Amino acid sequence: MTTAPRPPFSVRVGLTDASAHDELLDDVPEHLLVPLQTWVEDALSYRGSPQEDQAQPICLRLHIAPSRDPRWGVRYVKPLTQTFGPQLLNVVDEVLSPQSGG
Repeated sequence: MTTAPRPPFSVRVGLTDASAHDELLDDVPEHLLVPLQTWVEDALSYRGSPQEDQAQPICLRLHIAPSRDPRWGVRYVKPLTQTFGPQLLNVVDEVLSPQSGG
């Protein structure tokens, strides 16, 4: 048996309209930006080490330039974790894609 999600307090007391909380968004909401960027970093890491070999094809497919680090060389995970908006949604989709190993 499933139950409907509990509406936010402001909806229950009539301060805001329920539709404002249920609508689909065209972009990444501000409150999800950092959690999604962190998820991408975690998904492309193994025991705390970035998996650049997994991130490289994603960067190539999405036309995201790698970053250069004087100590570590070319980095692919970092620029993926710095995306935002629709591009971040593309990165999440690629990470979850079977061809990316997600």
